[in-house]
Amino acid sequence: MKCRIVLLMALLISLNVNAQTDSARKQSPVYKVHVKYEMPAAITGLILFGSVANPAVVKNASITKEELSKLSPQHVNRFDRSVITDNAQRYANAISRSDFLLNASILSPALLALDKKIRKDWLDIISMYMMTHAVNNTVFVATVGLVHRARPLVYNTSLPIEERTGKNRTNSFYSGHVSNSAASTFFIVKVFTDYHQIKGWKRIMLYGAAAVPPALAGHYRIQGGRHFRTDVITGLLVGAGSGILVPEFHRCKTEKRISVTPYYAASASGLSISLKL
Repeated sequence: MKCRIVLLMALLISLNVNAQTDSARKQSPVYKVHVKYEMPAAITGLILFGSVANPAVVKNASITKEELSKLSPQHVNRFDRSVITDNAQRYANAISRSDFLLNASILSPALLALDKKIRKDWLDIISMYMMTHAVNNTVFVATVGLVHRARPLVYNTSLPIEERTGKNRTNSFYSGHVSNSAASTFFIVKVFTDYHQIKGWKRIMLYGAAAVPPALAGHYRIQGGRHFRTDVITGLLVGAGSGILVPEFHRCKTEKRISVTPYYAASASGLSISLKL
């Protein structure tokens, strides 16, 4: 996790350097960000996550030999069960690839600095980006702290019992690698499409492309015996939600985006709520 915080700081420096030449240009703001409050809060949240919350989760996510003896693959749902028998010899290589994809995804928003319209607002963008990960990691810690699910490798009898027990073994749900990767890639698409007002199928296709890196990271997390399919799917959905919703909440509202209209009919009455994204 400390590595991720360093990567986020490197991204801040990258965007800062690339933004200097365009700092004087003006345009109608796309987002309203309270940088002096949000950036310190986000940085504090990320540091606390890396130094306190995540280590506590890893420590508490332990399993003993006695607890292991009570587990059975039959307790795992049919959709997830097949990944338990994955070849343990490829675990290390798969984990290495998933780590690479995670780190590349975290740095990928630096590509936004290539866009002149976006990079002049670099401080707003990096503040939102850090807030995105702070929110995403908060949801992750809250979930993993409540849901104790043994990782697939715990069930894999081809591994020595020492590798199946100990710390960091019952925090399978959900995948933090996939969630953080998705938060980063979906953030890029959200910001880019907001600045350039891209709608319709083009926007959908860009979001489809954003799903590729976290999906690949999830594939390798499964191959590495760290997560089940449902862990990966959940991580992608949560990360994508963070990457989209945090910028959306900062959007400058130039029009009425949420409308509530009462309706009446012979059989029922109520409220009609519409959200324009």
